[in-house]
Amino acid sequence: MYQNILVAYDGSEFSRSALIEVANWVKIRGGNILLLHVIENTDQEFAKNTDEFDKRWKQAKEICQTAQDDLKNHWNIPVEFIILEGDPSKIIIQTAKEHHIDLIAMGTYGRKRLKRWVLGSVILKVLSQINCDFLIVKKHCTECHGQYQSILVPINNLPTENIVIQKACDLAHQDKSNITLLYVVPQYEKGFMGMMGFVKTKSIQNTLHHDAQKTLDKLIPVGKQRGIPIQSEIIDGDPAERIEQYASKMNNDLIIMNNNGWLNSDLISTTTDKVILDNFSSILLLGKN
Repeated sequence: MYQNILVAYDGSEFSRSALIEVANWVKIRGGNILLLHVIENTDQEFAKNTDEFDKRWKQAKEICQTAQDDLKNHWNIPVEFIILEGDPSKIIIQTAKEHHIDLIAMGTYGRKRLKRWVLGSVILKVLSQINCDFLIVKKHCTECHGQYQSILVPINNLPTENIVIQKACDLAHQDKSNITLLYVVPQYEKGFMGMMGFVKTKSIQNTLHHDAQKTLDKLIPVGKQRGIPIQSEIIDGDPAERIEQYASKMNNDLIIMNNNGWLNSDLISTTTDKVILDNFSSILLLGKN
């Protein structure tokens, strides 16, 4: 599925989760792993203290070398690593483009909300500038097996939804997973649309549900053609909240989302942003490829 996978790695537990997930992924499906360690700094910081830079560079090399040896000894997987200095999002974007990366992986397991928000902002910056897919691992190291039993695919009625279904089917075929398509009918009467006087009558609600079902009916046969049964459900509410609640209720271990077109009813932040921050399932965000 992916030939060149970039793992953002700093030796922490959550970045190690991403590395182990990807290592198992590669063991099952093939591919090459490139570790990227970014030494974040300000120009003034290292200009005044070169010893500190040398110290952090040495630590980074030890961290990456240990990970490289671990994957070679335990998984028999060759891994290369790069250590660069600068802004994390810019460095990730630059490295992904230079090395023709088709999947970037990062871990967020165990981070507190503030740190998740900071990391989420990095992820969103990267997503806006690259075309490849992005895997956000939200599991403890012991739960990272590179396989998924229950896949949730939120549907947003975009022309590219067929690509999302195909990706889900690729994984389901290999892992014997079950797939559920979730169509959330937004509550337009809340937030900005509500302030503009929008009222969702019973007739409008029925029309929205009818249109949602038509969209699902077009997508479900994609799985049937490959011998993969697909379930579907339509619910009302805020997309991000409903995705989170449904994934938790159904114990979905992977959410696959298209990176484009997810605006919530407040028109302030994206549904993707909220799902990244608040959801506890791992997330595969599909890029523009």
